[in-house]
Formats: sequence, structure tokens, C-alpha cells
Amino acid sequence: MEGWRHVQDDGVPKDAASFLRSVQRNRECGWGSPGKQRKTLQFTGATLRRLGLEDTWEGHGGCVNRIAWNESGTKLLSGSDDRCLRIWDYPSHGESIKINTMHRGNIFGVQFLPSTGERQVVSGAMDSTVQVHHVERVGETREFRERNSTCTTTVFGNHTGRVKYVEVEPNNPHLFWSAAEDGLVRQYDTRDNISEEQRTSQSYPNVIFSVVPRETKSVAINPVRTHEMAVACDTPYVQILDRRKLTMGSPESHAGSPTKAVLELCPPHLCKDLHRPRKAYAGCTFATYGSSGQKLVATFHADHAYAGCTF
Repeated sequence: MEGWRHVQDDGVPKDAASFLRSVQRNRECGWGSPGKQRKTLQFTGATLRRLGLEDTWEGHGGCVNRIAWNESGTKLLSGSDDRCLRIWDYPSHGESIKINTMHRGNIFGVQFLPSTGERQVVSGAMDSTVQVHHVERVGETREFRERNSTCTTTVFGNHTGRVKYVEVEPNNPHLFWSAAEDGLVRQYDTRDNISEEQRTSQSYPNVIFSVVPRETKSVAINPVRTHEMAVACDTPYVQILDRRKLTMGSPESHAGSPTKAVLELCPPHLCKDLHRPRKAYAGCTFATYGSSGQKLVATFHADHAYAGCTF
């Protein structure tokens, strides 16, 4: 058997170089369908077997669309199609606090506001609203080992498109951001004393980034260089911005003058697809920073996930 490559029982070589050579050979020889080859590149059986199920937590009445950890990793926040939020204790096996929101659509963005003792959380949903929930009191109930909460909710109805993501800054309990399908990233400050009319005005001047008429999918704050912001749009480019150089304004003030990025990141092969119709190229669907703030990971529609340095 000397000279034979050792492979996993699913036919995937253990070392990366052999794996890539085998994929290339299969492509050149026409072995296997293109769909199967793409799936092999995206997620191997060997990777799957390294994962394990630690626990299952039950409580939501719909699909769970987004989760977020608190700063210490002891609590997990989840948002669902049931338009409720839940705060789960970890690792105490899923005892939860239920937060009934005022959303009228599926929740797709959730975050803890840092340094608030997990008593303030932010959510964004398909009803185009961003909401801040102040948990005031927690009561006990036996159902799902659940604790119902009494909370005060502040609603921001500034967006005209579905809100896909909300983001916070480490150690900052006041600022947070939202990204929506209207092509805008808006900035909020809990210290601002604004009226009900301003909170629901679509012309309210808290727009910090605009790619109208395209969509924004997510926004991320670098955990180390917190002035650095990454925005995923429905283009192959991830926009890297310096918040210190951005000016807040109304959507009208950003019209016709796109926000200038300090850096644009794009996988080389996707840059070649920009001349094609919009539906033909892979737009960025999500971007986030690593804990060191040195690397950025981004996912692309109908393509793969890529990691790159931002400095």
C-alpha cells in the first residue's frame, strides 16, 4: 500500500493539498456532477464529523433567524419568526427569559447592548422597525422553564426596507446600528432625547452610510479598532469605512453622493463578474470581524466564505 494516499471514508484526502488536487482532477475528468463538486468544496464529511450537538433548547414558536452572545459568553439572545426574543442562560441548559416585542414581522437582527447587565437588547425585523427593549422585571413560570419579562420598548420606524441586521460597539451601552434593504445604515444613540415623530420619520438624519438603490445586508464594528466598520451590500465588494470620517444626515443628503469607503474587499474571481446583470454575480450576504480585529470573514450568495486582513 506504499504510495497510496490515505483518505477519509467519504473519499476526501486528509491533507488540504491532496484534497484540492483530487477536486481539480475530478473536474478535469468530468467525474461527478458540478453540484456535488461544489458541495464537496463547501463542506466536507470530515468537517461535519468534527461537530457535535451539545444541547437543544426549546421555546420559540417559529424559525430562529439570528442569535447573539453577551460579552461574557454566559447568555445567548435569539430572535425568531414568532416575533419574540429569548435570553438563554448558558451553560445551565436553556432556561430562558421571554421578551414579547412589538414587531409585526420576522425578527432578523438581535444584539445585547453592552455594559447594561443584559437588561437592554436591540432587535430589527422585516416590519422595517428597530426596537430597544428595556427588561424591567422577570417573573417565573414552569412552561419551557421560562421566565416572562416585563419590559419597556422603544420603536424606531426610520427604515423603509426590511431590517436585516443590528450591530453594537464593544463596551458602549449607547450606540448601535442597523442595516436594511433600503440601502441605508442608520446610527442610533440611546442618550438622544428625540420625539415620537422623529423616531418614526423616514427623513430623520441618522443615516451614516448609503448604497441606494442597492441593499445593505449586515454591518460589523471592528472589536479592536472600533472606528472601523464593515458593510455587506448586494455587490461583491465589502465596504470598509472609517466612522470618524462619516457624517450623519438624512437619506436625501446622501442621495447622489455615495459614501466613500477607505477599502473595498472582493474575491478576485468575483470582480470579473461585475459587467454581468445584477442577478448573475455573487453579492455579499454577511461580513464579520474576528476577535482580534485583524481578519474579516464574508459570505457571498451562491459562492463561498472568504477571510482576509483589513490592515
